[in-house]
Amino acid sequence: MIIKENFVQRLLALQLIIILRFLIVWLNYCQLLKHLRRGLDLVRMIFILSI
Repeated sequence: MIIKENFVQRLLALQLIIILRFLIVWLNYCQLLKHLRRGLDLVRMIFILSI
């Protein structure tokens, strides 16, 4: 029983690590999208002004 509980705890810890990594990647992705959107807005503004 002790070994089984240990295994379950390891699984839970692994799941937590995976979820945390996923969240970090997702946050980085969101930041990237924000920067890209800002960059696109700048390009659009410059394009409109140049016309």
